[in-house]
Amino acid sequence: MSCKTPILHSNRLSSNDVTRLREILRSGSCEPPDAPHLRDIIFSSTEQLGRYDEHIDALETLLKRRSAERRALKQYVDGCRGVFSPIRRLPPEILCEIFAMVDQGNWHGRSATIGDEMYSLKKVHLLRLSRVCAQWHGLVLNTPALWSRINVTLSHWSRTSYLTRLKGLLTLTIQRSTVSPLHVRAGVDGSPSLLPHQPALEVLAQHSERWHTAVFNIGVPLFDCMSRAKGKLPHLRILRLRTWGNKTSEFDLFEDAPRLIDVAFTGPISLMPKLPWNTLQRFALRTYITGVPEDLGAGLSLMRFCAPGTHFQFSRLDVSRQSVPLNLPAITVAISSLDLNLVVQIDPQRTRDLLGEIIDSLTLPHARSLRFSANPRTPLYWPTANFLSFLSRSACHNLHVLDLEAVISADELFQCLSVLPELSALTLSDCPVGPINHILLTDDVFRRLTWTADAPTCLVPKLALFRCTTRLRFSSDVFVDFVRSRVGTGRLFKVDLCWFPDSEVGHAARTQSEELQRRPELRFSIIRRGRI
Repeated sequence: MSCKTPILHSNRLSSNDVTRLREILRSGSCEPPDAPHLRDIIFSSTEQLGRYDEHIDALETLLKRRSAERRALKQYVDGCRGVFSPIRRLPPEILCEIFAMVDQGNWHGRSATIGDEMYSLKKVHLLRLSRVCAQWHGLVLNTPALWSRINVTLSHWSRTSYLTRLKGLLTLTIQRSTVSPLHVRAGVDGSPSLLPHQPALEVLAQHSERWHTAVFNIGVPLFDCMSRAKGKLPHLRILRLRTWGNKTSEFDLFEDAPRLIDVAFTGPISLMPKLPWNTLQRFALRTYITGVPEDLGAGLSLMRFCAPGTHFQFSRLDVSRQSVPLNLPAITVAISSLDLNLVVQIDPQRTRDLLGEIIDSLTLPHARSLRFSANPRTPLYWPTANFLSFLSRSACHNLHVLDLEAVISADELFQCLSVLPELSALTLSDCPVGPINHILLTDDVFRRLTWTADAPTCLVPKLALFRCTTRLRFSSDVFVDFVRSRVGTGRLFKVDLCWFPDSEVGHAARTQSEELQRRPELRFSIIRRGRI
């Protein structure tokens, strides 16, 4: 049967017939004059309606068959195309790297439900990839490194009815990782009970010899569940701790970790674990400082434990409730990098005095990188005299990196930069709030940073990296002259320019930036900053 076959139809119906029928229906008459004619239509049309139904059924059957045939052909053609797909030519090593990126994206999150927790432990995202073809199946199941990232949301382990299954999935995933270095992550909201979370932590501790990265967001008593890991951390390199609660015993679980190089701790200083300070290369502290000066001093004094060359970061150091003077102890250490991020919700002069006292307490003769920052809406007010004394006291003539996100005048900036001849990376920022005199990045600053061979006024002669966050209160021509002068020195020069939302880059400036981005000896990026 062809779709072009003439459809059975009736020519008995005309527009006049339809109009007349509507008039009868609206009149409410039970026996209209046309009643015999209407009864004749009812009787004679029954057979014809049946023929319509038969014809429609046949067409629907034909349509379904043709649709199925098309789907089968489409699937076959797609399969033919798949034979020549570029991904089939990727070597197994590249495929495994792609699979690892998929798994890494699932390592950082938290499971919202018990079902999500099971999916995470079972690594369903990898198992789905294994169903694509026999090659992918073999790669997923026979590449231990793909199973080495373990993410446990301990809050779901309190449901005892699921405990056996959860423990089985966790054990199976660890078994599939065979001898690969493990990256373990376990987190829980504050809970007074140890028992629900104990099995998961015990399973992780059984394999502590393979820990490479460990991230724990748990109350300090829960670390007792992993006591068997003490002294069995030969390969641990990266440690991230966020903890709270009351310490019931000595926190020395991580004291014997001979290869530990990178530690970040969030929590009260009183809960700080014992660490192998002589091996650390990076240490980050995000603590809860009270209004007691001793707490601030204790946090800064942790630098004394750091080995020479350590990068030390103190994040969200809240000095808002501190009183002057702080009476901080003098600290002389050989760290190579200091990163201070402060919370300063106080008046400018008090901010300047507090930061000045902190800087006065420090002597860093081997510092190569310094960073000072705060929330842009509650900025730092820079104590220039204290900083210059610090530079002189520390003999920081070899400082290579300075990240200064603070309210500072141009003249004060020039004083600081003039005694840093080896500086190669500089980060500056305008203040997004407050009066216009908080604008640092002006034509005068860029003119002083513009390099010329015979200009004694040029600051930072070895500058190779410049970053700034600005309100765009300078001339684009002056800025471009600065960039071009640095590119002209023959070395690779990198510029990252970010502007605040209350500013806008004009058409001419955009054209100039596009021209700069095309220069091979320059790495230039320009972006708009999001919400402050």
